[in-house]
Amino acid sequence: MKILEKIKLDMRGALKKRKSDELIVLRSLIAKLKNNEISKGRELNEDEVIKVIRTSIKQIKESINIYKKAKRLELAEKEELELMIIESYVPEMLSDEQIQDLVEKAIMKVKAESLSDMGKVMPIIMKEGGSLIDGNKAREILKQLLE
Repeated sequence: MKILEKIKLDMRGALKKRKSDELIVLRSLIAKLKNNEISKGRELNEDEVIKVIRTSIKQIKESINIYKKAKRLELAEKEELELMIIESYVPEMLSDEQIQDLVEKAIMKVKAESLSDMGKVMPIIMKEGGSLIDGNKAREILKQLLE
């Protein structure tokens, strides 16, 4: 089942069970996804849906930090609940070991030998890893292996 379909199904379930907090979060997420579809003029593919969700997660984490610094703990708790709900829709990221394997395969594929070859290797790594890979972590590992 596609992620967007699952979100819509869960939203209907939250509506039936009268879970207002979950309902608000899911409606907001669906609205963000729909706005993104409208701006692109087409349906989003799974990678694009995941990207929008990850952006939302990043924004929520920033809000939590701001609320905690301002000692607005009740708002931080609300955001943490929202974060928990949204994170359940994102697939697990690749582990460091999996990223390392992917990077090593890409290096062999391109026959990269120095840091100047990073521009050739990174696109392959990102294409192979898709939305499941942390680009910054991959870049760090690549740098270590090429130095």
